[in-house]
Amino acid sequence: MMNSESSRGASGCRKDNHQIGLIWKAKVRTNTKGERRTKPLGTGNWPLRTALVLLLLASFAHGQESGGAVFLANQEVRVADLPARTAASKNRPAVLAAALETVLHDRAVCCEKDSALADAIEYAALSDPLSLKDFGAKLQGRHLLSNGRPVLVNADYLSRTAISADTIVRTLLDHRALVMEWNSHIYVLYGALFNEVRNYSGLREFTVIKLYLLDPRFSDNRREVVFNRETDDLGKVQGLLSVTVTFPPSPWK
Repeated sequence: MMNSESSRGASGCRKDNHQIGLIWKAKVRTNTKGERRTKPLGTGNWPLRTALVLLLLASFAHGQESGGAVFLANQEVRVADLPARTAASKNRPAVLAAALETVLHDRAVCCEKDSALADAIEYAALSDPLSLKDFGAKLQGRHLLSNGRPVLVNADYLSRTAISADTIVRTLLDHRALVMEWNSHIYVLYGALFNEVRNYSGLREFTVIKLYLLDPRFSDNRREVVFNRETDDLGKVQGLLSVTVTFPPSPWK
């Protein structure tokens, strides 16, 4: 699921370029009549020239097959400037509300009494226990701010089997935190430590090592939680919820 090339110094680069240049450098000879003749270095040594050509072709073919890639270890991403929201109680609806408010960090949208998502929060309280999937379904769609302006909420729920390192890392790189359910508790997923293979074709492959979480139930040192894929059970990650809000343009403009 959440499954270098060493650099050379400047002097080394000049040496390599000089050596490459020697292969193609012309060698000047003078014949018995005093005429200058130009002869490519290596002419007359066909086995050497053939070997060089084959070596270059083999290197080119290998580069094409592998596509060329750079391995970047221990990359880190964190969504900054998230509000410190603590749940009003340890009850699941209150924790869901605090997690959602942290992710969206817009009180007009969530989760005050007159906010756009107040009805969804009330629904969660009345439907306790509510699954993360059902909570996302309630958030999905059109809602109204207190001033009557509409907002569109997109709530994308991913079950355990649908979660991928690519989805997590790319969402975090887009400066968006997620709501995560792990071991039947709700967390805010706001960062990750990961390895990356970056292909020259543009393809990027990620492997997650750790996930950085916030536990909305607490405001002390218990708030910061780390999920380590080497020691924690991936099977206990039950789902992820990605929530985004857009404001449609006013028809009067």
